[in-house]
Amino acid sequence: EVVRDTYLLVHKSLEQSGVRLEIDLARPGPVRINRQELQQVLVNLIVNAVQATGAGGTVRVVSRTWGQTGIRLGVSDDGEGISAERQ
Repeated sequence: EVVRDTYLLVHKSLEQSGVRLEIDLARPGPVRINRQELQQVLVNLIVNAVQATGAGGTVRVVSRTWGQTGIRLGVSDDGEGISAERQ
């Protein structure tokens, strides 16, 4: 639910930049989170990925169950990455 709500916040930016967002979410049980903090983290990661990817690129948000009580959430893009001199 938080990921889908985050999408609603960033979808115009995605459309304007020509970047596609793929969402692949596991169906975990209840997880205790601070909803606002998680949403802010997701917005930041997605915006950074969009900037790194450029038009025609893809940003992916993936979640998987982790252990008995958690989830693992990842954001990735198919941009060029950080150059060696900037690392």
